[in-house]
Amino acid sequence: MKKRITDSFRRGMDGRWMCTEAATFHHPTKNILFAPGAVFGPEDTFMGVKVAKWLDSLVDARRAGLTGRLEMAPIAPATRQSPPEAL
Repeated sequence: MKKRITDSFRRGMDGRWMCTEAATFHHPTKNILFAPGAVFGPEDTFMGVKVAKWLDSLVDARRAGLTGRLEMAPIAPATRQSPPEAL
């Protein structure tokens, strides 16, 4: 089973997400590297992505049974994944 990118983060009660282990998102134009300890608030943008809103949307999609296209393995160098949808 592939590991979900959300498994590399922990969501705080204040809506911020903290990276708990190194993770990489393979965007078509760049790789986005997340370092342990990095924290992203709902309105924070990192490399053009609102990370907290993106992670929230992944969790919401999984709960709604819409997994697959939005989830990706954090570390899979040979795999190209779809970019997060605009948040």
